[in-house]
Amino acid sequence: MSFDEGFGAASDGGSQEDRARDAVWSGRIARPSLAALLAEAGVASEEQLRIAVAEGMGSGERLGEVVLRRGWIDEAGLARVLARQWGLAFLDDEAVAVDRDAAALVPLEQSVRLGAFAIGFSEGLPVIAIVEPTEERFKAVRTTLGGDCRFVVVTKSTLERLLGRLRSADADARVERESVAAARLAEEQETEELIAELDRATAGLVALRARVEQLTQSKRAFERELAEAHVELEALRESRAAEQATLQNEVIRGRELVAGVKATLAEVVQLLEDD
Repeated sequence: MSFDEGFGAASDGGSQEDRARDAVWSGRIARPSLAALLAEAGVASEEQLRIAVAEGMGSGERLGEVVLRRGWIDEAGLARVLARQWGLAFLDDEAVAVDRDAAALVPLEQSVRLGAFAIGFSEGLPVIAIVEPTEERFKAVRTTLGGDCRFVVVTKSTLERLLGRLRSADADARVERESVAAARLAEEQETEELIAELDRATAGLVALRARVEQLTQSKRAFERELAEAHVELEALRESRAAEQATLQNEVIRGRELVAGVKATLAEVVQLLEDD
């Protein structure tokens, strides 16, 4: 059932109370006192209620709190009387269904401070559940919302249950935010560590490249020195071959010279013998 359908059903007076509510909102009639409504409902006698008012003045309690504490009425009964006093609808606990979009209109801290809970929408206006209707509360809620709204009366237990759900949802949301933040932090740390590893790997690659270039230069220098040594060795071999050829020629010439000398001596000896 929607709020628009449920306002009349939730009110105790039906169409008569709807007319009374409209009259109170329009300011055409004065709002009845709570004591008069309690007496009319048979909650207590006028004398008992006068005593309760005096007791409340001494203890700092409201009249509703006194009659509730004395057990003259239960929470639902008191909420119904308050709703009638202010011309508002009353919703019992079973009739309260919370719309998430509406609940998000008033954060938990402000809901607790205001004693109000946004439960849904009616004719495009937010529906606000309250326990104790006051002009100051109406004004504060409208100021918080930044616009008009509709009020319904619920029991204190119902409002506490709604606030408890909001606290639970808020705690779950906080845990989820913290979890997301922790995951994001861990991801950022992991990313930073990965970047650091990449930086170290890059530095290692740069050092390796420098070492390779150094070894390449050393290899090239060695190859040049080896080539020069090879050239020198070839030149030395050629020089040695030339020297060996020259020596062999000299030996040949020496042998030829010795042979010539021997032949000459032989001729001389032969001449001497012939003489």
